[in-house]
Amino acid sequence: MTAQVSGARSRAPSAAKATPPDQSGGRGPLMPERKPLNAEQLRAVLQGIAGKADVLMKLLTAIEQGTSDEEDEGLMLLAASMLACTIGGLADDASGGECVGDYEHWEYGATFANLGAKDAT
Repeated sequence: MTAQVSGARSRAPSAAKATPPDQSGGRGPLMPERKPLNAEQLRAVLQGIAGKADVLMKLLTAIEQGTSDEEDEGLMLLAASMLACTIGGLADDASGGECVGDYEHWEYGATFANLGAKDAT
């Protein structure tokens, strides 16, 4: 597994979540519809999710037990938020993106698929 860098962001409810996803699964013109995952791909996704969840659990346990200073605790909470975002994105993308959206939506925001679209015309 390779490490992935993700951005932490707010998970506030939005109007976009209330609307049904489009047929493209939120993928823009540069990210065409994917075929369903095969068994080995699904196993890889689930292993990635489990590994990241394990790290998240250890981070939160360390915070619960107390840290040496507030800056360390803030960094650990940020790391936990980033891991939760990645876990959600991996699981949602692998299952069709019907919860919040595809991986790009989770990591880069709801408008990611449309960024730069007006420049392309």
